[in-house]
Amino acid sequence: MWGTAESRSGPRDRRAYAAGEIVLRARRSERSVRLEALREAPYAFSSTYASESARGDQWWRDRTRARAWFLAWCHGLPVGIIAGEADPSSPAHERHVVSMWVDPQVRGAGAADALMAAVGDWARRQGARTLTLWVADGSPRARAFYQRTGFRDTGVRQPLSSNSDAAEAELSLDLTRAE
Repeated sequence: MWGTAESRSGPRDRRAYAAGEIVLRARRSERSVRLEALREAPYAFSSTYASESARGDQWWRDRTRARAWFLAWCHGLPVGIIAGEADPSSPAHERHVVSMWVDPQVRGAGAADALMAAVGDWARRQGARTLTLWVADGSPRARAFYQRTGFRDTGVRQPLSSNSDAAEAELSLDLTRAE
């Protein structure tokens, strides 16, 4: 169930998340969630836990300033993350989704939908008409979610930089048609 205020109390047992209130809040930085995402789902990201956990505070500050970050919270603990960015090498009307992840204990409870809606709203406020992302071949659940929310495969593929034996596909969402 989605709420309007962050719940600061509640069980810290991850099994209880599915029954708890999940809240979405905009944040500038959440290093621990990003690292947990890289640790839990290394197959899904172009970076690695080893690489990012070794980064210094200034790198993390720069990273968070360059993107719009949104986190999903349950019982006062972060359970999901997404970021949006404007890539200077992309068309001005395009924004990109990066770092999408939801804790396995709350997958299917609506966190992913709320996170994607938040970054989509952010992109529209930025004047974007298109939202793009990359999804790794080893992430069929993520691909199905993105397609359910309106993303379509562009046909562009590239090697996954964190694993040269894997690839990822670019997906695109027309924000002028999406709700």
